[in-house]
Amino acid sequence: IGGRAAGGAHPPALPQPEKSLTLGLSLAQGEEGGWTGEGFFRGRALFSHYGEVLWGDNLQQGCLDRLAGSLVPGTKITAAVPVILKDDWVEATYAVEKSPIETDAMDRQVLLVGRPVGGLLDQLPHDVHLYEDSRQTPVLGIEHWQQTVTVRIEVDSEELLHRPQSKAIENTAGSFRLEVEEADGWLTMTRSIKLAGEQISAASWPDLRKLLLEEADPANGTVLLQ
Repeated sequence: IGGRAAGGAHPPALPQPEKSLTLGLSLAQGEEGGWTGEGFFRGRALFSHYGEVLWGDNLQQGCLDRLAGSLVPGTKITAAVPVILKDDWVEATYAVEKSPIETDAMDRQVLLVGRPVGGLLDQLPHDVHLYEDSRQTPVLGIEHWQQTVTVRIEVDSEELLHRPQSKAIENTAGSFRLEVEEADGWLTMTRSIKLAGEQISAASWPDLRKLLLEEADPANGTVLLQ
């Protein structure tokens, strides 16, 4: 799948937490400004998307399209291969293509690595609101949640105008980490959020909110190309 992108978008072989979402996407420059590549999806427990990914014994490409497109807008699945299909554990690999990146008013190409649809932010309890700076009650049911998104983009260093800066935050609610690296003609961004194994108390809400706001911040996924 996508020879030049091969090796860059495969799920890690390490054991995965039971409540986790892991997504990867690797995009190489194609013809006429388009992009081709490959990706993977691994969902456990509430992040498995089992009822959406499957219809009978068939893999539903539309669900994977939405997942890949939520990471990088304009990305479409061209072929998908199931790896594990269980109600609490789904894995799949897929080939992708992407339309040319749109330009802004300054004629810059703007690529945004977004939040995965149905991911950690979408699964938060209904009483969790990021605009609230305090809470009177604990946040229930999110212990040990983890999400990792890795996107690789083939870039010419002379065309790369802006990339997010790496950062790491750890507090009582868990951790947020953004790792950004440019090497050998590829820009690799890995964004991960891990929530603590204990119940998040009302007093710890500011720490949890800080992690969630970092995950939601478009600045942590915006790339500008000439």
